[in-house]
Amino acid sequence: MSVEFSNAYQEILLDNFNSVIKQNMMFQTQLKMAEEAQKNNKSDEKINLLNNEYGVLKSEYDEALRKIADLEPRVNASQSLHDEKSRIQSALNEEMRKNAVHQEEIRQRNVTIEELNKKIIEQSSTIETQSKEIVDCKNQLDDKNKKIEELNSILDKKESTMPKVKKTNSKINMDDVADGSSF
Repeated sequence: MSVEFSNAYQEILLDNFNSVIKQNMMFQTQLKMAEEAQKNNKSDEKINLLNNEYGVLKSEYDEALRKIADLEPRVNASQSLHDEKSRIQSALNEEMRKNAVHQEEIRQRNVTIEELNKKIIEQSSTIETQSKEIVDCKNQLDDKNKKIEELNSILDKKESTMPKVKKTNSKINMDDVADGSSF
């Protein structure tokens, strides 16, 4: 049951209750009038008629009370459904709030990932440039090594054709050499 149904039900219930009370008041007024009429020696027929009306009104009143009692569980069920709806709505609101927080975290992490990807790209290009420089340096070193080998082979050929000179390990002490100012 929805809350609107419960509200409509309670409104109708209140209207029925008011109608029964009005009828009861009318009957009591008629009884009072009948009592006065009896005092004034009015006819017994009118009193019987009023008693019959009282019986009808009493049965209508009892029927209205029975209907109220029958509808009370429905009202309680409607209230419990409303409470359940409120609980579910609050749980949904809480989950939506958590979802918004998680979405913000994801957005921030995506920004961080993009920044790191940019750094990776920059470092990759730097590494690539440096790799090219290393390869160029290696090629230059290889060329120089080839030239040194060629020069060494030429020197070896010359040394084999030249007479051998004895090498000495004498070192000249610079402090012992005269500076050329003494006569």
